[in-house]
Amino acid sequence: MSTVPAGERREAALAVWERVPDEELLAAVDHPPTAGGWDAPLLARVEPATVLYETYDSAGVIDGGDFRAAEPDPLTGAAERIIGHVNDCHRDELGAALGQVPAAPEGAAWLWELDRHGLTLWVAPYDRGRPVLVRLPWSDPARSACDLERGLHELLAHRNAPR
Repeated sequence: MSTVPAGERREAALAVWERVPDEELLAAVDHPPTAGGWDAPLLARVEPATVLYETYDSAGVIDGGDFRAAEPDPLTGAAERIIGHVNDCHRDELGAALGQVPAAPEGAAWLWELDRHGLTLWVAPYDRGRPVLVRLPWSDPARSACDLERGLHELLAHRNAPR
């Protein structure tokens, strides 16, 4: 772990602000932590040595150097925004859309994952059964944020279809 250099503090603070808006982050831009105490939050860079991951259908280990060298998927930012919007505003529609998914339990649904290959719903069954992840793949990989939105719209638009 290392402290973010002065010339990069503003960009680092804004990146954190996007996830967790906090007025104290702005203090970290112009006022680094002092040796005698903390006048501002510490902006630190963490460089993982090893990354352990677990998804709905796989798990593994990635070397930290390989992880740091990898470019993020260009759809990640759009997918995160879409997930937030859908979970904030369209949860009822997601639950209703489960009616078109064979073998999916009826229940409260959250959009858990959204990527170029499909989406994953977290479903808490109404019968108080164990929550399940339901993966719905796209017929073709998404190439843009519009493709992600189109796939979700198709799911939600056919929410009353019989099983």
